[in-house]
Amino acid sequence: RERRARAKRVERAREQRDKARIAEVSTRALRLARLRLRPRSCVELMIAARSLGINLSARPDLAFLAELLLVMPLPASWREMRLEDGRLAYHNSITSTSEAIHPLCAVAASLI
Repeated sequence: RERRARAKRVERAREQRDKARIAEVSTRALRLARLRLRPRSCVELMIAARSLGINLSARPDLAFLAELLLVMPLPASWREMRLEDGRLAYHNSITSTSEAIHPLCAVAASLI
């Protein structure tokens, strides 16, 4: 029974790595083009990774997800706005809702 449980965990980890690798390869050209136009600092990358729950010291292979979050344009109905206290927020003009986190965070986090 323990062997089966361990085998399932290993298989699940392998599937997650494969999923992340496919996402990394498929977004590489976009990320490179955008990063050439506006390189991001290490601090920005670390903050973006932290917002996704990624520890880059432990999982440097997932740095591409933080880069992706930094370079991807917002979906069409979303726009960035500054709150009175200076924090960044995102507003959806279709649903008239605002979020404190980037709308693509959930998509990027699902690849972890």
